[in-house]
Amino acid sequence: MRVYVGRQGVDFRIDENRVTDLYGNDLEWPNARRVGDRVYVPLSQLSTFFRFSWELTTISENIIPGGHMRLLRLRDENAIFNTPTLVGINSASVRQMYNAFFHPPPPMPPDPGEDPPEEIIPTFPDVSVYLSFFYFNNGSAERIMDILGDASPDYRAAFFVRACEILENPGLMRKIHGNGHTLGIWLEEGSVEEYRSISALLFEAAKVRTIFVSAYEAGEDAFQMAENNGLIFWGATESFYDFTYVTETEITETFPVESGARSSYRFAGTDDLIYMLPDIIEFLYTFEYSVERMFETVEPIVGDLNWGRNLHEDEE
Repeated sequence: MRVYVGRQGVDFRIDENRVTDLYGNDLEWPNARRVGDRVYVPLSQLSTFFRFSWELTTISENIIPGGHMRLLRLRDENAIFNTPTLVGINSASVRQMYNAFFHPPPPMPPDPGEDPPEEIIPTFPDVSVYLSFFYFNNGSAERIMDILGDASPDYRAAFFVRACEILENPGLMRKIHGNGHTLGIWLEEGSVEEYRSISALLFEAAKVRTIFVSAYEAGEDAFQMAENNGLIFWGATESFYDFTYVTETEITETFPVESGARSSYRFAGTDDLIYMLPDIIEFLYTFEYSVERMFETVEPIVGDLNWGRNLHEDEE
């Protein structure tokens, strides 16, 4: 049994005694329970997952004599109703629901010539998403590549590296390049001298030359320097560096759904990202987004010259 709103949902796999999200990840939830021809679901977990509130209201006997019925109300925070008034003006409807629940009509036999409609999940194969990572350590870079490869052998990303990361693990640079990912240079000053210095280290470590650069605080200087020296500055439509106030759902809700859209996502390679990344990548795979690699022949997405729009910054 599936319960969903928009692109979020839960699968109650009663026969398997499992509860999963739409991507097959197990949830530590009580399972739904089938009693006869009725299915009961855990309301507390659903209300937390879908962010709605609820309450139980006792129906007085002057509305349903001898009913001893309690009415479940799903409440919208933007709408406030007085409970006795709500029940009173809808007493006929409440009585009808009560009778329908405890005395349901016999089910209609299925039409043998008509198949049940299949659930259609929207997909976005013509929407291009570019992924890039920065401020990663050796372990997180390896894990990022594993997560991308587990989802699809075609998923590639860009890794923007600093001098310290090259010096600490030159073999990692060779592995990133050997796995088909793009190597770029992360600039903290934005000068051409800084680019040349890091570029020389990268070539010494992995025999790779790159004209891709990106930056945060030096965004405007780095962009202008790239323009003046035939380099490619690749920014981001969305950037995420602090995951304290951001959930996987809030990130995936920013993925575009307009046909032909292009969007660039830049992530700091922190432990919090590694925890979230499998669900983010699984979301892209499930909804068939085109996860693209940065190439010199592809028009770069610049976005804001610093971060783009960051959810954490919006809250501040």
